[in-house]
Amino acid sequence: MEIHMASYFGNKPLIKAVIVILAVISTAAGLPSSGYEVEEPMKGRFQEWMAEHNRTYKDEAEKAQRFQVFKANADFVDGSNAAGNQYNLATNEFADMTNDEFVSMFTGLEEPNELSKGREMLQVTLDLSEGVPESVDWRANGAVTDVKNQGKFASCWAFSVVAAVEGIHQITNGELLSLSEQQVLDCSKTIFKGGKGGRLKNGFRYIMDKGITTQDAYPYVAAKRACRSGVQPATKIRNYRSLPATNEKQLARVVANQPVSVALHASRAFQLYKGGVLTSGGCKGQVNHAVTVVGYGKVAEDGTKFWLVKNSWGKKWGEEGYIKLERDTRTCGVAKFAFVPIA
Repeated sequence: MEIHMASYFGNKPLIKAVIVILAVISTAAGLPSSGYEVEEPMKGRFQEWMAEHNRTYKDEAEKAQRFQVFKANADFVDGSNAAGNQYNLATNEFADMTNDEFVSMFTGLEEPNELSKGREMLQVTLDLSEGVPESVDWRANGAVTDVKNQGKFASCWAFSVVAAVEGIHQITNGELLSLSEQQVLDCSKTIFKGGKGGRLKNGFRYIMDKGITTQDAYPYVAAKRACRSGVQPATKIRNYRSLPATNEKQLARVVANQPVSVALHASRAFQLYKGGVLTSGGCKGQVNHAVTVVGYGKVAEDGTKFWLVKNSWGKKWGEEGYIKLERDTRTCGVAKFAFVPIA
């Protein structure tokens, strides 16, 4: 029988049917289709991540959406780690969130233009000719409490303020107390709009005026409640001041004397940070998060200078709750807004 090839290839419905049949056979046989080599291993990685972090979703649609976010973050982590940076990233417990989602839920600092209103400059003379110690770690000096966890609430500013006050109280009185972030959250002036929680200076102002009790006496509940009356303060501060903006030399001089509350930018790399020194290339943008600088130092191998920063996302994040930020390069805007309590 003679076959007319032109007529055969011109039969488009037949061609489509053949393609569909071949695709079904290929799938049934377990043969790779487009993207199979990439998608399936990533799905397995996602399932392992879900089990590790005890993550569940309300339905398959949400799970599929979160998988796409996880995949994008995993690709970002893998690419960054392969680039030979001075820091390592990981698909940590926040890897199924976009950075915008993450910032709205796990930070809590008011807009940066509000931070500069009513600033008070630190009225001290800093003789930088004397230099500063090569390294400082207030943890080793007993002035830093265990890493805490703010949870899914916009309260980073309260944790930053309290850590600085815990530090100056120990330095002044020789007593390390775990103080109450919840009291600062409940009782100081706060603004909760668009995921932004409050101002550093309002937290310090409240502790200066009313004092602050311990964590045990006023536990953290990750929600704003009515301010409790009749709570006896465990300590107070005499005043607080802000440091000159974007001056890391001044910041180092003050950190050599006490922990400092700072605002910074929690970038995508910051969100997924695992260890090493996060450099300026991995963290640029407007400040949106508050932490506490508890020291500084140098990497022994290459001399890279860093800030030692205490965060409030629990010990599973970063280096057991801490991050090292490259020093003298304005990484994450770490020195743009800095406040210190005065005992």
